[in-house]
Amino acid sequence: MLPAMWSTTDAMGPPSPPGHACWVYGSEAERRAFHEGALAFLAEGRARGERLVVVSDSRLDVGPADLAPLGDVTAMTERGELVMHDLADLSAGGGPVALERQVAVLHRSADAARAAGWSGVRLVYEASSQVVDPNWCDGHLTWEQRVGQLVLDQPLVMMCAYDERAVGPEVADALASVHPRRSGRAATFGVYPCVGGLALEGEVDACQVRLLENALATLPPDGPVTLDAAGATFFDAGATGVLARFAARRAERGSEVRVRSASPALARLWELFGFTETRAGRFL
Repeated sequence: MLPAMWSTTDAMGPPSPPGHACWVYGSEAERRAFHEGALAFLAEGRARGERLVVVSDSRLDVGPADLAPLGDVTAMTERGELVMHDLADLSAGGGPVALERQVAVLHRSADAARAAGWSGVRLVYEASSQVVDPNWCDGHLTWEQRVGQLVLDQPLVMMCAYDERAVGPEVADALASVHPRRSGRAATFGVYPCVGGLALEGEVDACQVRLLENALATLPPDGPVTLDAAGATFFDAGATGVLARFAARRAERGSEVRVRSASPALARLWELFGFTETRAGRFL
């Protein structure tokens, strides 16, 4: 099981084990807590018969000794139960995420694990160096949303980790907001793929509006979108306006935004601000 410090504000996400989780840390004490949580996460995967994969940022110098609590690391590596990668190798020498390359790697990893008799892949991915430049954030948000869809379709369970000291608090919160599981002090809401569309859950107030805009703006640009708002516990006027503008932009490209399971308060705000008249979004 995930450690007790793990946030439960994401309770509307998929059932345990979480398919796509995010851990933000901002001090050495918090990094140690992340390390302990990652070991528990990997141990759960091992108990489920999953291949364990660790992608680490080389600056953290994560090695076999750090994974020793899992068991005999040498033996696990030799039989293919544990695979370790340097993050720079995935992005062709460092820099921002190599989106299509890394999505293809995840597909191949899941296929290879099943072919070798493992039930799936349990992956810890420390990706801070791929977003140390704030200009790389939007591309990384798109990557995380692609991963969110992938874990619905593949036997893949993934924990992403970001050092707030390296990426900055705003980028860290933006990245956390596109995960169904988030460490306790990260973003207060989530927008992420779920069965049949996108889940929208948690609380969005004036302080979170910009994060919501970023999360929606980095979705694939075309095609209809169904937002499941059953878990949206608080949505203020500013957040409602963000959703309306998102729906209007999609409508300009001939795509409809549908909102299902919205609270009466959200539906009422939509009506009060006249967004019903735009016909850009439809409440189911």
